[in-house]
Amino acid sequence: MFVDHPPLTGKTFREIAEELGLPLETLTRLYAMWGLPRPAPEDVVREDDAPTFSEWKAFFPPQALNEQLLTQGARLFGEATSRLADWGASTKRANMHSIVWQARPGIYVGRKFCSSCDDIVAASPIDSLGDMQ
Repeated sequence: MFVDHPPLTGKTFREIAEELGLPLETLTRLYAMWGLPRPAPEDVVREDDAPTFSEWKAFFPPQALNEQLLTQGARLFGEATSRLADWGASTKRANMHSIVWQARPGIYVGRKFCSSCDDIVAASPIDSLGDMQ
């Protein structure tokens, strides 16, 4: 997919874990929690990942930088990202329905509008698409 390989730091994940004072398993588990492939101990860290680790080291005192803190942060990030994606999808759906409604009054995407009784009754998507043509 990507033609160019990202620049590498020259440090392995094992070395980064040692610098951070973390078990290697903690560091590789975080990658999995972020939805990325787990790196092998001897994989070299990408340059675009390196600032994350140096920021952790600068921001957290050594005794606070542990698996529990990082796992909670990864979960928070994952939940926030998921909620943003859900919000974006529902906003798009709502806006698309509104746009279609304005363009073709009496027809509602994914539903069939009953103009005689002012009710919205369920219809299959195929029925709705057929109504719109």
